[in-house]
Amino acid sequence: MLDFGCKKLNIEDIIRCSFALSKSDYKILLFFLKNKDFVSTTEVKEKLKMDLSTV
Repeated sequence: MLDFGCKKLNIEDIIRCSFALSKSDYKILLFFLKNKDFVSTTEVKEKLKMDLSTV
């Protein structure tokens, strides 16, 4: 967590804001950063419990 002026920001907020990511986008980004192997969209959907259209 970072102190920025009078507001505390966590790293998720900074990354999401910097790249204009939604919560779902951020969740998927983290998934791919942790899982270097190829996975299909269906596998991502199942592992993250998200709708296929979101993935």
